[in-house]
Amino acid sequence: MPKASRGITRQKSAVAEASLRGLAALRPLLVSIRRSDAALAEQLARAATHVAVEVLHAEQWHPCSKRRHWLAALAGTSEAMVLVRTAVDAGYCSDRRSRRGYVELGRAYLELLKLLKRAEQHRGQRPRRRVRGKRPQESRRAA
Repeated sequence: MPKASRGITRQKSAVAEASLRGLAALRPLLVSIRRSDAALAEQLARAATHVAVEVLHAEQWHPCSKRRHWLAALAGTSEAMVLVRTAVDAGYCSDRRSRRGYVELGRAYLELLKLLKRAEQHRGQRPRRRVRGKRPQESRRAA
């Protein structure tokens, strides 16, 4: 396995671990939120689960679709973090009790940003596909 691929694989598993830890940390929090606002608790559970699912999909699917899954996981992480802050601001749970889940979601968010940045750097290094028999300027005009 090439050196660059090993680094990306290591980071992907760090993202998966952080998202799963965040999901586990939010479970007790969901019980207290559900008592006050069931819809908010449901939305938070869906957002946190969506993050884990998208990260795991990115690890298993074709390399071309990884970026799409990482972006979806990034959006879900952001949504879950906002929902946790909303629950704290509304008084449904304490800041102290929500801190662990919020921190784990933040770690997943940062790891996803690192993955996306590294993917963009590697994306620029790929050779461009060329239409047989045509120069690169001609192939861009035809498309």
